Amino acid sequence: MAKDKADLGQDRISLMVVEDNEYMLDILGNSLKRLGFSRIQKFKNGKDAVEYLKLTAKGYGAAVEPIDIVVSDLVMSPVSGLHLLQWLRDDKAPPSRFMPFIMLSGAADRAHVEQARDHGVNDFMAKPFSVDNIYKVLQRIIDAPRQFVTTQKYFGPDRRRSNKAGPPNGMERRKPDESHATIVYSKDKVEKPSAPSDVWLFKLPNYLKQKMGSNAQRQPFVLPDEVLATAEPQLQREAEGFLGWAKEYLDKLSHQVAQAK
Repeated sequence: MAKDKADLGQDRISLMVVEDNEYMLDILGNSLKRLGFSRIQKFKNGKDAVEYLKLTAKGYGAAVEPIDIVVSDLVMSPVSGLHLLQWLRDDKAPPSRFMPFIMLSGAADRAHVEQARDHGVNDFMAKPFSVDNIYKVLQRIIDAPRQFVTTQKYFGPDRRRSNKAGPPNGMERRKPDESHATIVYSKDKVEKPSAPSDVWLFKLPNYLKQKMGSNAQRQPFVLPDEVLATAEPQLQREAEGFLGWAKEYLDKLSHQVAQAK
């Protein structure tokens, strides 16, 4: 079983998981490990995550693990997941503005999803999550990364819908082709449009597939069914223990408040 998972190369991918609920942080980290992602850096808030990403950008060698994918909760303090995403996409300090970002939240209503989308999120995952949810989101990130778009008002993954989905009510206002944009394939290959344009499309190589190795580049990221069948009930058992953990945490908090009074 371990060999099947290792052969896909996901053990070479480094994930940053940011979640202010310690119990949920452990559950998510354990679920990722069961899917074969063994290189996981865990943080309890966006501030610590930003500081760590700054270190990776400066290159501190083996002492600091470079990050390939960020998975972050939305509502946190002092730095929220939305602010972490905004910093990653807009600041000059991050190691890569193109880094895949998965937003996680129990408040997965339309307003929160649209906020995350407008700040350049790659994918959104609602709580409570299942192993299958995590797996499918990572599949999309690894196998079908969207090109990045730069305009005067936006930097992030292409938000245009696929041809299969079609525009809402048949009213797609965005340009159907790419002749109006500057297209970047690499630092050495750039195609410019015939007329000046403020739209840039980045069709970069699939870095995650490259890092996962030659086997991953030849086949889609598909885990054996038995991996998911084993991981899902383990997640459910951990989730069932959340109420006990929450009660113990609240009891401890109440005791601390009583002592402070």
